[in-house]
Amino acid sequence: MPANFSQTMRALEQRDPALYWILPPLALAAAWLLWLVCASVDVYAPALQARLEASRMAHRIAVEEDGRIVATHCELGRKVEQGELLVELDSTVERAQVAQQEIEIASLQETIVALRREIAVAEGRRVSRARLDELATQQASVQLERAQLMTAHKQELQTIATTLSELRLNTRLETMNANLELSGSQLDLGGAALEIERLRAASEYASVSEAATIAERKRELTEREAERQIKAAALVTAQLRIQRRRIVAPASGQLGSTTALHYGDVVKAGDVIATVVPPDDVRVIAEFSPGVAVGRIRPGQQARVRLQGFSWLEYGTLPAAVTHVASETREGTIRVELVVQANTGWQVPLQHGLVGSVDIRIERVSPWLLVMRSVGAALAREPGDPR
Repeated sequence: MPANFSQTMRALEQRDPALYWILPPLALAAAWLLWLVCASVDVYAPALQARLEASRMAHRIAVEEDGRIVATHCELGRKVEQGELLVELDSTVERAQVAQQEIEIASLQETIVALRREIAVAEGRRVSRARLDELATQQASVQLERAQLMTAHKQELQTIATTLSELRLNTRLETMNANLELSGSQLDLGGAALEIERLRAASEYASVSEAATIAERKRELTEREAERQIKAAALVTAQLRIQRRRIVAPASGQLGSTTALHYGDVVKAGDVIATVVPPDDVRVIAEFSPGVAVGRIRPGQQARVRLQGFSWLEYGTLPAAVTHVASETREGTIRVELVVQANTGWQVPLQHGLVGSVDIRIERVSPWLLVMRSVGAALAREPGDPR
């Protein structure tokens, strides 16, 4: 047993010591080859440029009319509510026009009320006069009937007087009186008939005259009402001009950009004075080279966003996901839209206008495949190609 052990020790002492230095590098190379073939790494497509934008378009606020500024509330970064006053232009002339239109409308309204009252009175008077004319005609008819009766009576008396005169039973004077009374009754009968005709003619004339007067009042009423409507339209126009001289926020949000304006400055129609950025979730807009994006970037892919000015070592990266990929190039790039995912550890508020970089994970492959792709790209490169 001691003899065998001594032989083993001598055999080890006779072995080459360099073998101990070769084994670790071989093991390391084997491990690296195993990682190169079996491991997998993420492949990212870098964007040419990227920026943060509000999900809804920012509202540009422009002046609608020329004017002089009398009040301004445009402070950069200030939060505003929809309808809040930002800039007010001088509207002295428009306010004077509104006051004048209101006075004229009130005066026309009083005239219209008076005309309507006058028309109502005239129509009532016309009805009353027609009733009076009817009663007068009835009274004249009674007088006509009475004249007819008196004429018939006088006719009989004249006949009797004539008969007695022929029999010489009365005097000639009595006969003449009977004839005279008959003639008077006949004249009264004719006068009663003429009175009825006169009353009817007078009633028709008065009715026509009153109708003409009422028509004239109605025409005047129509003209006054039309004039009032014109004045009301002019009043609305003047009020709208005043409103147009009050520039308000079209939506709630934050003033992203403003123009330096002061009291007394004169602005022209179309001048942009501010931009309101809606308080909404921001999205990432990235521009990619067509060779990188076409066929490789698809909705749903994950991405990481680094913002310029904020070290990713200190602040980290923003996780995002692709939502839309453009199908056509614009100015030589492909537009890709991404949505920022929830990240409670992000310390910087996301604001419209921040710029940065975007890397989209397009696939996961082994390192060996990446090496082969690089070799293939190098072999396919044309001589003199600077890429």
